[in-house]
Order: sequence, then C-alpha cells, then structure tokens
Amino acid sequence: MNIDLSKSYVIGLIAFLWALTLGLSLQLIFLPYVFPDLHAGDGLLKGADWVWFNQIAVESAHKINETGWDKWELRLFGQAPAGIAAAIYALTGVSKPFMYLPLNAILFGIAVAELHRLISYIAKENKYTWVGVLPLLLFPSSLMIYGQLHKDIFSIVGVFLIFNTLLLAGDQKGWKVYLSFFLRTISGLFLIWIVRPYFMEVVSIAWMAGVSILVLWILWRRPTRYKRLLIIVTGMFFIHQWGVSLSSGQDYYAPPPKANHINSNSINSNSINSNSINSNSIVLLEELLVTYPARFDRVRQNFINGYPNAGSMIDTNVRFYSVLDVLNYIPRAIQIGYLAPFPDMWIAQGVNPGSGIMRKISGIEMLVAYAAFIVGFIGLIIKYNNENIIIIAAVLLTGAVILLVQSIAIPNVGTLYRMRLAPWHVTVGLSLYFAFKAFILHRIKK
Repeated sequence: MNIDLSKSYVIGLIAFLWALTLGLSLQLIFLPYVFPDLHAGDGLLKGADWVWFNQIAVESAHKINETGWDKWELRLFGQAPAGIAAAIYALTGVSKPFMYLPLNAILFGIAVAELHRLISYIAKENKYTWVGVLPLLLFPSSLMIYGQLHKDIFSIVGVFLIFNTLLLAGDQKGWKVYLSFFLRTISGLFLIWIVRPYFMEVVSIAWMAGVSILVLWILWRRPTRYKRLLIIVTGMFFIHQWGVSLSSGQDYYAPPPKANHINSNSINSNSINSNSINSNSIVLLEELLVTYPARFDRVRQNFINGYPNAGSMIDTNVRFYSVLDVLNYIPRAIQIGYLAPFPDMWIAQGVNPGSGIMRKISGIEMLVAYAAFIVGFIGLIIKYNNENIIIIAAVLLTGAVILLVQSIAIPNVGTLYRMRLAPWHVTVGLSLYFAFKAFILHRIKK
C-alpha cells in the first residue's frame, strides 16, 4: 500500500513551528519573567550542562572572531552542542542560546515527521496516525530537548531515521527505496556520530537484531525477493562495521583495567579446557565473559562517581563482573527502561533547581505512558494482523535492545529519561495509536 508522505511533511512543519515558538517563549519569556528563580541567564535553566555548553561556546566564538576559524572544534571539551553553538555565534555575531533554536526546531520537526512516517507504514494508513506523535510533540520533557542547548536532539533524529530503514527494508519496492534506505542509514548514523559516537555501536547492533526478523520473514514467505535480501544483508554489514569502527575511538565504553573489575569467583577456570579451545575461541570467550560486563560496569561507575550528588540514581550497588551478572540484571533493566521514573520518584524532592517540578511533570507523562502500554497492548491483540506483526516485532525489538543497553549502563534515571527518548516514544506512540484505533476510532466514526 502506498502511503501519502505529504502528511508526514506537514506534521513535521507543524512540529518545527511548534518547537521554535515554544523554545523562544521558554528562553525569552517564561524563564526570565515567569520563573526567574530557575533562570541561569541567557534563557537557560539552572542546574544542567547546557549552562556550561553556552559558556564555552561564547568563549570559542570570541576566539574565532579574533584569530580565525582554525580555533574552532566540533566537540569543545568533548561536547558537540558547544562547538555547533560556537559556530552559530561566530557566524551571526550574536552569542545567545536563542540563535541555536532554529537548528533544534528543524531537527525536532524531522524527528516528529519520521515518527509519523514510521507509524503510518506500520498501520498501513495515515489518517489517524497523528495520534501516535502527540506524546513526542506535547510532553514537556520534549521542550527541554529542543528548548535548550542539547545533544540529545541529534541522536533522537538519528535513531528515528534508522528505525525507518527497517520499514524500507521490509515492505517497500523500487530502487528509489533502496537509495532512501542507504541515505537514511548514513544520515542517521552521522547525526548520532556528531554527539555520541560511542552510541553508534549500540544502534547498529539493535538495528541488526530488528532486521534479522525481517530477513527470516523474507526467506520464509518471499524467498524470490533475493535482491531485497542482498540489499538488507549488505546494509547490515556496513552499518555494523561503520558503527563499531567509529565508536571504537571513544573511551566512553572502554573497559577498565581487568584487575580492578574481574571477580575471580565469577569465572570457573575448570570449565575452560585450554587444550581444546584455540586462541580465537579464547579471545571470543574473554570478550563475552569479561570485556562487555566490564564496559557496562565502567559506564555505571563513571555516572555514579561523576555525579555523586545526583538525586535520581538507582541501583548504585549493582556491579557487573561477569556475563551472568548482566543476564541477571536484564529483567530489572527492562523494567527501568520502559517504566522509570517510578511513582515514588515523582513526588521526591529534587536536588537541582527545577528538578522538583520536572519530577512531577515526569509523573504525569509516565501515567500517560502506563495507560498507553496497557490499553495499546490490548488494542494490538484486538486489531491483530499477521503481516503487520512482523514489522511491529522488528521495530519493538530494535527499540528494546537500545533501551536495554541504556538501562544496564546508565544508573541515573534523569539521564536515561532523555537519552531513551527515541525508542521509548516509538513504543508509546505505537501503543497510543493501537489504543485509539481499538477503543476510540469506532466511536468517532459513529
């Protein structure tokens, strides 16, 4: 079925105007005059990294204007939003964060359009799929993403682009679609690389997990479509290799020294027979048993030690010494990934300025999400379609892998809440759409 993509473009344009209007209102009106106690100056909210981003961006712009562009860096002190803001400040001659908002609004418009496109392809219609983008468009947490100097907006758009390649790989025809497949893949990974190169490896692995379902489906039901299968497999290879190679230069996920993190009791040396396992097998076994758990543990400890006063830390006593430790934590990680912050966090006192308000707002958002998950699951069962379920499974599995990795690695719920935004909103959006279709749409038609 051909979907009219013009509606996605229109919704994206509406989202752009919405984000630009609300972002300017936040920086120029609400923070300075309505909530001055929360205002850090220049339209920025107190107590977050974007205040520092703006400071170093202003300093860098001043150096560029004095000595030239050879002083410019994309990632000032490792932070791409600061480098991009510095370039905007230097080009425009206005060193104020509101100059950054048009870029944020454009990216947010693309994100909303891509989510609408995703839900439309899955639903095989686009008359009512606007319902699925309402949480992303209206939730106040989105305002913090596009209304401040933020890196997450780049990775969010990148992840949505990658999600849509699943649909192009699974159920569309024509060489234009294949071209779109590769362009979206490259664009999505590039946007992620700008702000979080280490995250490319996670996204590529998640994408391969989701697309594997489509490959098996094509081999089983449509084996004659060998050209599409070749395109998908080629895409899988290059996405993974590019993602891993570019992320390997980042030390964010680098494992700590083995002596500090390996629990000798967690690995049974008697279970490994050195005479029967060659060196390559030993390397792979070490990677599985030691390196990946250590990388997760390293990231968690970086958060815990780097933000000792953070008020939204969770499971700080959890350590990963072996792959078994990671496997045992997966059920808890799934719970945190989809359902945190939990009700007891909604009313707790915040540490940073404005965090108390944001906790209450997050509670409202989570109540909507809880209801959408439950009713949407029931609605999906009622409106079950054998063809649709394959692509839904691929999309949800991709999102689940990303959420799972983030929940295992990040013990700070506040950070997780915004970093998980793309895959989480895919799940919420689909749930809300199926709930609407099963329980509300027929009443509207009457």
